[in-house]
Parts: sequence; structure tokens; C-alpha cells
Amino acid sequence: ERGLRHRAGQDGGDLRLRHAAILGALGGLCLLMRTQQGVWLLLPGWDLLTRFLRVLGQRSAALRDRLRAALAVVGRAAAFLLCAVVTFAPQAALWVHYYGRLRPPQKPGHIRWGDPAIVELLFSTRAGLFPWVPILYLVVPGLLWLLLRRARARTLVVTLCLVFLAQIYINAAVFDFHASWSFGPRRFTECVVVLALGLAAL
Repeated sequence: ERGLRHRAGQDGGDLRLRHAAILGALGGLCLLMRTQQGVWLLLPGWDLLTRFLRVLGQRSAALRDRLRAALAVVGRAAAFLLCAVVTFAPQAALWVHYYGRLRPPQKPGHIRWGDPAIVELLFSTRAGLFPWVPILYLVVPGLLWLLLRRARARTLVVTLCLVFLAQIYINAAVFDFHASWSFGPRRFTECVVVLALGLAAL
């Protein structure tokens, strides 16, 4: 939610230094809760990259001005990464302390990148996303309606859906994609903004 706010700001949603630092810190907090949530850091990262390329490609501006603006974007990216790393550092230090190196506590083979259980993750009666939260069947037509009928929201919807699809793949690749004894698909709690967007559109 915080990451979407800057898009409605001035200068076409340019990510300011303060916003970049806040998003980095919030991203580090998300990583503390569940490492897969780091995928959402790609959104502000993509905004910074596209802003950097856009600034360099402004032929109407002088080279000196373009370089100065590009360096400012690099500074925002550095603040974003630094705040994320600093916030996540305590968890990383604990991993190194307990396991001898920087790695999550799962055993080798916990993630099967080449054999994701996508169908089971979505439709299994064992904590499958749609059977356990059937109102989400309405999310798909809502998002499709936004893509087809709302051109201004298309870029936002596409980027959110791409990250959501990445979350589906990562969760499906985990050995216990059903989250063991958990009640329902709790590993998708951070995707509520995408799901709510589809429901609201419908």
C-alpha cells in the first residue's frame, strides 16, 4: 500500500529519497516475516530502474542535467537497498549464528524449482487458494475487467499480477505448499492488495 502511494505523487510518481528509504525499511520488515515477500521489492526496484533509464534518455535536457538527475536516482536506489539490508540484518545475523552461513532454516530440497505444485496450490482441498477462500473466484474477472476496460490502471494491474504470479510459483515450489497444519493459504496474506483490487473492480 505504501509502495503504491508514490505513484500518485508529483512528477509522475517519481520515487523520492524519503519514499525510497521508507520502502526499503518496509521491505526489510517483510523479509523478516517471510523471505518470499522479498519479491515485492521488485516493484520499487523496477520504478527506480525505469526512472533511471528515462532520465538518461531525455534528449531535450543537457548532458550535465541528465547525469545529475541519474545520480539522484542512483542515490535513491542506494537508500532503498541500504534500508532493506539494515532492517533485515538481525535475521541474517541469526542465520549465520545458528547455521554457519547466510541461509534460511529449511533443509536442502525444501524448494523444488523444477516441479512446482501449481494446480494443487490453487485448487487442492488441502489449503488450496480457491477452495479455502472461494470469494477469490471473483478476483480473476475483476482483474481482467481492469486490464480490458481501464487503460490508466493497466500498468499497475500488470505489474501487480506479475508479482502475484511469481508468488504463486514460489509457494508452489515449496515442498509443503499447503503450509502443513496451517488453516488456509496463509502464505498469501501479503497478496491481499492484488486480491482486493480485483474484488473492488468487479
